[in-house]
Amino acid sequence: MNQKPKKHHFVPECYLRNFLDNRIFFTLDIRKVQKGYDERISYSNPSKVCYFENYYSINDKIFGDSDFDELFVESEVLKNLEDIYPTLYKKMIYGNQFLIEDCVLTSDFIVQLKLRNPYWFNNEQVKIKKNIVKDITLKDLELDTGFESIPIEFKKNILNAVLEGIKIDPAFDKRLQLNSLIRRYNSEVELNKRHRNAIVNCKWIILIAPEKGPYFITSDNPGVSVDNNKLVYNTKFDKNFTFYLPLSPQYCLCITDFEKDNVLEKNHPFKVIEKLQINRDLVFGINNTLIQLINKLLIAVDESYLDEIKNLNRPKS
Repeated sequence: MNQKPKKHHFVPECYLRNFLDNRIFFTLDIRKVQKGYDERISYSNPSKVCYFENYYSINDKIFGDSDFDELFVESEVLKNLEDIYPTLYKKMIYGNQFLIEDCVLTSDFIVQLKLRNPYWFNNEQVKIKKNIVKDITLKDLELDTGFESIPIEFKKNILNAVLEGIKIDPAFDKRLQLNSLIRRYNSEVELNKRHRNAIVNCKWIILIAPEKGPYFITSDNPGVSVDNNKLVYNTKFDKNFTFYLPLSPQYCLCITDFEKDNVLEKNHPFKVIEKLQINRDLVFGINNTLIQLINKLLIAVDESYLDEIKNLNRPKS
């Protein structure tokens, strides 16, 4: 009998494999270090990190009377792009011209990489909940004649009750995340088009680390955006952003709207991806930015570099 897969990776193994060196990489729980624990650096591999059991499973409590198979998200929605990613990686690293179809798939992979992650689940959904409450304000409290005479303080109490109700319902949170992944699985939805236009029309650069290091690290929440004020975002793909996604210890994808080629808008058949050798200070800067928005785990091929990060993040006595 075929066993259902229980280990659902929120950072896909296909992505993590590019950070292996002799079949291992090193990991560090930086959050425990920051709390003062004597946390050790461990060696591991993609199958052993960045997963929860049954994390993307669909059940009746989440979706009610649903036609979705329990493993629809894990085995189809996510696997579809995971199977393509190794080929996309090789084309980005070893080629100069990237077909537009491949750009679109890479864009979809990046968005999915962020949405499937617990960081988005635990942080970004707060913003979505506030928007839901805002909609309730406009629709149910201000426009409905039944609420016209209610004092503003009572209205605020009602809204707080609604928000608290959303907070204490874990099934709502999980449904919100799984729905987002499933909706974007349909390539024609407007949300996909908006993200594709924002990402694909920008300049793409493969940043190359110095031959002898330091090298790029990654985390259990890969990818981060920085705006022109040096503010850091988990997801920001418009209005003065630079997005960094480490692809391997040697390579990092940089996407920026400070310069655009508008290849999707102009219907060009391919995108030219620039390769740029960078110095150690810029590698350190990118790595330090990535650390700001992780769940807990850092991943690297260089144990000594993780040890340096560990020492820098110890609580000051």
